[in-house]
Amino acid sequence: MLVKKLISQKPLEGIEGTRIASALGVSRSIFYYKNHLLRTKQSIGEFKEHILQTIKDVCQDRPPTGFIEYLFLSRRETYGKGL
Repeated sequence: MLVKKLISQKPLEGIEGTRIASALGVSRSIFYYKNHLLRTKQSIGEFKEHILQTIKDVCQDRPPTGFIEYLFLSRRETYGKGL
């Protein structure tokens, strides 16, 4: 609670979030928590559809060998695309 209060006041505008987080001993992901609140039902639905389409594409390209391999192949397909 105290960390979120300090972040909302933004007294250290020019200092990187990683340095602040390491000094406080907390995860730096707390500095980006507002981004998760901006997701809408539509964007979540589009994300789910993209994941399902990726899984379907992987299933068509490769013979079925098991769930774990599909999982790793879908991760490889979406890696670096911001999803």
